[in-house]
Amino acid sequence: MKYTITEVGTGQIKVTYEDGSNAAIPIQKGQSNEEIRMNVKIYSGVAFTPFDSTSSVPIALNFAGNTEDDLTTPNEYGYKEVRAVKYPELGDQLDAAYKARLGDTSEQTTVDAAIAAVKTKYPKDGKKYTDSDLV
Repeated sequence: MKYTITEVGTGQIKVTYEDGSNAAIPIQKGQSNEEIRMNVKIYSGVAFTPFDSTSSVPIALNFAGNTEDDLTTPNEYGYKEVRAVKYPELGDQLDAAYKARLGDTSEQTTVDAAIAAVKTKYPKDGKKYTDSDLV
């Protein structure tokens, strides 16, 4: 996509793309022309959907944070996200189902047991899980 650099600063450049979109791209001392142009290319395919209103933005004006605290805040997941990761691979489930339809239920039994174990360990109870719960 064609683009034009519309502003150059010491820490960012502003770009207008031929589709009418704009980007403010961070730059830093030591980057080569090629590296900056690669970032211009990367940002060209990025579609951002803005929040509906400022009240729906999940951080407030004048929020005072600490990067050390923010970096150690654990990720939280609900049962749906955890189960999606913990269930047997979809391909394995499909293979087991196919073989079961042909009469060999051994793999299906194994897959079903694995799914049941995940459902038992991560029930639909509203609990939030962190990365340490997923190991």
